[in-house]
Amino acid sequence: MFRSIIVTGTDEKGREEAVSKIFRQNGSNLKISQTPDTLIIKQEKAIGIEIVRQIKAWLSKKSYQEKKRFILIYQAQNLTVEAQNAFLKTLEEPPENTVIILITDNSYQLLPTIISRCQVFHLSKNTTIEYSPPDKQLAKILNKDLGEKIAFAQSRGEEKQKFLSWLKEQKQYFRQNLNTEATKILLALEQAETMTKANVSPRLALIYSLIKNQ
Repeated sequence: MFRSIIVTGTDEKGREEAVSKIFRQNGSNLKISQTPDTLIIKQEKAIGIEIVRQIKAWLSKKSYQEKKRFILIYQAQNLTVEAQNAFLKTLEEPPENTVIILITDNSYQLLPTIISRCQVFHLSKNTTIEYSPPDKQLAKILNKDLGEKIAFAQSRGEEKQKFLSWLKEQKQYFRQNLNTEATKILLALEQAETMTKANVSPRLALIYSLIKNQ
Protein backbone atom coordinates (compact mmCIF):
# COMPACT_ATOMS: atom_id res chain seq x y z
CA MET A 1 0.00 0.00 0.00
CA PHE A 2 1.13 3.54 -0.71
CA ARG A 3 2.08 5.67 2.26
CA SER A 4 0.45 8.76 0.74
CA ILE A 5 -3.27 8.36 0.18
CA ILE A 6 -6.21 10.43 -1.03
CA VAL A 7 -9.67 9.46 0.20
CA THR A 8 -12.44 11.05 -1.86
CA GLY A 9 -16.06 10.54 -2.81
CA THR A 10 -19.28 9.55 -1.00
CA ASP A 11 -20.14 11.58 2.14
CA GLU A 12 -18.28 12.61 5.28
CA LYS A 13 -19.34 9.50 7.21
CA GLY A 14 -18.22 7.24 4.37
CA ARG A 15 -14.84 8.92 4.15
CA GLU A 16 -14.38 8.58 7.91
CA GLU A 17 -15.18 4.86 7.74
CA ALA A 18 -12.65 4.45 4.93
CA VAL A 19 -9.96 6.20 6.98
CA SER A 20 -10.72 3.83 9.88
CA LYS A 21 -10.21 0.88 7.52
CA ILE A 22 -6.86 2.29 6.43
CA PHE A 23 -5.86 2.57 10.10
CA ARG A 24 -6.72 -1.09 10.67
CA GLN A 25 -4.97 -2.21 7.48
CA ASN A 26 -1.84 -0.53 8.76
CA GLY A 27 -1.93 -2.35 12.06
CA SER A 28 -3.37 0.40 14.25
CA ASN A 29 -6.13 -0.40 16.71
CA LEU A 30 -6.49 3.19 17.83
CA LYS A 31 -9.53 5.28 17.08
CA ILE A 32 -9.03 8.31 14.85
CA SER A 33 -8.03 11.00 17.33
CA GLN A 34 -5.19 13.40 17.99
CA THR A 35 -2.42 11.46 19.71
CA PRO A 36 1.37 11.82 19.84
CA ASP A 37 1.49 9.49 16.83
CA THR A 38 -1.47 10.89 14.90
CA LEU A 39 -1.54 14.46 13.60
CA ILE A 40 -4.94 15.75 12.48
CA ILE A 41 -5.35 18.89 10.40
CA LYS A 42 -8.96 19.99 10.20
CA GLN A 43 -9.92 23.55 9.31
CA GLU A 44 -12.50 25.19 7.07
CA LYS A 45 -10.29 28.02 5.87
CA ALA A 46 -7.30 27.85 3.54
CA ILE A 47 -4.53 25.49 4.64
CA GLY A 48 -1.35 27.44 4.00
CA ILE A 49 2.35 26.74 3.80
CA GLU A 50 2.76 27.34 7.55
CA ILE A 51 0.70 24.19 8.21
CA VAL A 52 2.99 22.21 5.90
CA ARG A 53 5.98 23.49 7.88
CA GLN A 54 4.30 22.33 11.10
CA ILE A 55 3.73 18.89 9.56
CA LYS A 56 7.38 18.62 8.57
CA ALA A 57 8.47 19.64 12.07
CA TRP A 58 6.16 16.98 13.55
CA LEU A 59 7.61 14.37 11.19
CA SER A 60 11.14 15.20 12.29
CA LYS A 61 10.33 13.83 15.75
CA LYS A 62 10.40 10.14 16.63
CA SER A 63 7.19 8.19 17.07
CA TYR A 64 5.92 8.03 20.62
CA GLN A 65 4.32 4.61 21.03
CA GLU A 66 2.75 3.23 17.85
CA LYS A 67 4.61 1.34 15.13
CA LYS A 68 3.13 3.71 12.56
CA ARG A 69 2.37 7.40 12.54
CA PHE A 70 -0.55 8.97 10.71
CA ILE A 71 -1.17 12.43 9.30
CA LEU A 72 -4.79 13.22 8.41
CA ILE A 73 -5.60 16.36 6.45
CA TYR A 74 -9.35 16.92 6.23
CA GLN A 75 -10.78 19.09 3.45
CA ALA A 76 -7.47 18.76 1.68
CA GLN A 77 -8.87 20.77 -1.23
CA ASN A 78 -8.30 23.80 1.03
CA LEU A 79 -4.53 23.40 0.71
CA THR A 80 -3.24 26.45 -1.11
CA VAL A 81 -1.21 25.97 -4.27
CA GLU A 82 1.88 27.13 -2.39
CA ALA A 83 1.22 24.61 0.39
CA GLN A 84 0.63 21.78 -2.08
CA ASN A 85 3.89 22.51 -3.88
CA ALA A 86 5.75 22.60 -0.56
CA PHE A 87 4.19 19.24 0.36
CA LEU A 88 5.18 17.36 -2.82
CA LYS A 89 8.50 15.96 -1.60
CA THR A 90 6.98 14.75 1.67
CA LEU A 91 4.15 12.98 -0.16
CA GLU A 92 6.57 11.40 -2.59
CA GLU A 93 8.87 10.08 0.13
CA PRO A 94 7.14 10.02 3.53
CA PRO A 95 9.33 9.03 6.48
CA GLU A 96 9.41 5.32 7.20
CA ASN A 97 6.34 3.97 9.04
CA THR A 98 4.35 7.11 8.25
CA VAL A 99 1.00 7.21 6.44
CA ILE A 100 -0.32 10.50 5.09
CA ILE A 101 -4.04 10.66 4.27
CA LEU A 102 -5.64 13.55 2.39
CA ILE A 103 -9.42 13.52 2.84
CA THR A 104 -11.55 15.52 0.42
CA ASP A 105 -14.93 15.56 -1.26
CA ASN A 106 -13.32 17.07 -4.37
CA SER A 107 -9.94 15.67 -5.36
CA TYR A 108 -10.11 17.61 -8.64
CA GLN A 109 -9.15 20.75 -6.74
CA LEU A 110 -5.80 19.18 -5.89
CA LEU A 111 -2.83 19.66 -8.19
CA PRO A 112 -2.14 16.80 -10.64
CA THR A 113 1.34 16.57 -9.11
CA ILE A 114 -0.24 15.88 -5.71
CA ILE A 115 -2.60 13.25 -7.12
CA SER A 116 0.20 11.51 -9.00
CA ARG A 117 2.10 10.94 -5.75
CA CYS A 118 -0.82 9.32 -3.93
CA GLN A 119 -2.92 6.21 -4.04
CA VAL A 120 -6.44 7.51 -4.69
CA PHE A 121 -9.40 5.78 -3.07
CA HIS A 122 -12.68 6.66 -4.79
CA LEU A 123 -15.54 5.71 -2.49
CA SER A 124 -18.91 4.48 -3.62
CA LYS A 125 -22.03 4.91 -1.50
CA ASN A 126 -21.32 1.67 0.35
CA THR A 127 -17.78 2.83 1.21
CA THR A 128 -16.08 0.29 -1.01
CA ILE A 129 -12.93 1.45 -2.74
CA GLU A 130 -13.29 1.93 -6.47
CA TYR A 131 -10.88 2.97 -9.17
CA SER A 132 -12.03 4.78 -12.29
CA PRO A 133 -11.27 2.27 -15.06
CA PRO A 134 -9.12 3.56 -17.91
CA ASP A 135 -10.52 3.56 -21.43
CA LYS A 136 -7.99 1.28 -23.12
CA GLN A 137 -8.63 2.79 -26.54
CA LEU A 138 -8.16 6.31 -25.21
CA ALA A 139 -4.71 5.43 -23.90
CA LYS A 140 -3.59 4.66 -27.46
CA ILE A 141 -5.74 7.01 -29.53
CA LEU A 142 -3.21 9.83 -29.96
CA ASN A 143 -1.02 7.50 -32.03
CA LYS A 144 -3.86 6.49 -34.35
CA ASP A 145 -4.69 8.01 -37.72
CA LEU A 146 -7.41 10.58 -38.32
CA GLY A 147 -10.06 8.04 -39.32
CA GLU A 148 -9.60 6.07 -36.11
CA LYS A 149 -9.73 9.26 -34.02
CA ILE A 150 -13.02 10.23 -35.66
CA ALA A 151 -14.48 6.76 -35.13
CA PHE A 152 -13.39 6.81 -31.49
CA ALA A 153 -14.92 10.25 -30.88
CA GLN A 154 -18.18 9.23 -32.52
CA SER A 155 -18.44 6.17 -30.26
CA ARG A 156 -17.75 8.17 -27.06
CA GLY A 157 -19.59 11.44 -27.70
CA GLU A 158 -23.18 10.37 -28.07
CA GLU A 159 -24.89 12.17 -25.17
CA LYS A 160 -23.62 15.27 -23.38
CA GLN A 161 -24.01 14.30 -19.71
CA LYS A 162 -22.81 10.76 -20.26
CA PHE A 163 -19.83 12.14 -22.18
CA LEU A 164 -18.96 14.59 -19.38
CA SER A 165 -19.11 11.76 -16.83
CA TRP A 166 -16.79 9.69 -19.01
CA LEU A 167 -14.39 12.63 -19.27
CA LYS A 168 -14.37 13.03 -15.49
CA GLU A 169 -13.53 9.35 -14.92
CA GLN A 170 -10.77 9.31 -17.51
CA LYS A 171 -9.20 12.54 -16.25
CA GLN A 172 -8.99 11.07 -12.76
CA TYR A 173 -7.27 7.93 -14.04
CA PHE A 174 -4.69 9.73 -16.16
CA ARG A 175 -3.92 12.18 -13.35
CA GLN A 176 -2.95 9.18 -11.24
CA ASN A 177 -0.70 7.79 -13.98
CA LEU A 178 1.09 10.85 -15.30
CA ASN A 179 3.70 10.56 -18.01
CA THR A 180 4.30 12.43 -21.26
CA GLU A 181 1.52 10.61 -23.11
CA ALA A 182 -0.93 10.91 -20.22
CA THR A 183 -0.28 14.66 -20.01
CA LYS A 184 -1.23 15.05 -23.68
CA ILE A 185 -4.39 13.02 -23.13
CA LEU A 186 -5.29 15.14 -20.10
CA LEU A 187 -4.91 18.32 -22.14
CA ALA A 188 -7.18 16.87 -24.82
CA LEU A 189 -9.78 15.84 -22.25
CA GLU A 190 -9.72 19.24 -20.54
CA GLN A 191 -10.20 20.99 -23.87
CA ALA A 192 -13.01 18.65 -24.91
CA GLU A 193 -14.75 19.29 -21.59
CA THR A 194 -14.46 23.07 -21.95
CA MET A 195 -15.82 22.97 -25.50
CA THR A 196 -18.67 20.63 -24.57
CA LYS A 197 -19.73 22.83 -21.68
CA ALA A 198 -19.78 25.71 -24.18
CA ASN A 199 -22.38 23.70 -26.16
CA VAL A 200 -20.08 22.33 -28.83
CA SER A 201 -21.11 18.83 -29.92
CA PRO A 202 -19.26 16.26 -27.74
CA ARG A 203 -18.14 14.39 -30.84
CA LEU A 204 -16.77 17.49 -32.53
CA ALA A 205 -15.14 18.65 -29.30
CA LEU A 206 -13.37 15.34 -28.83
CA ILE A 207 -12.25 15.09 -32.47
CA TYR A 208 -10.84 18.63 -32.41
CA SER A 209 -9.07 18.09 -29.06
CA LEU A 210 -7.50 14.78 -30.08
CA ILE A 211 -6.15 16.26 -33.30
CA LYS A 212 -4.83 19.44 -31.68
CA ASN A 213 -3.06 17.65 -28.82
CA GLN A 214 -1.58 14.72 -30.72
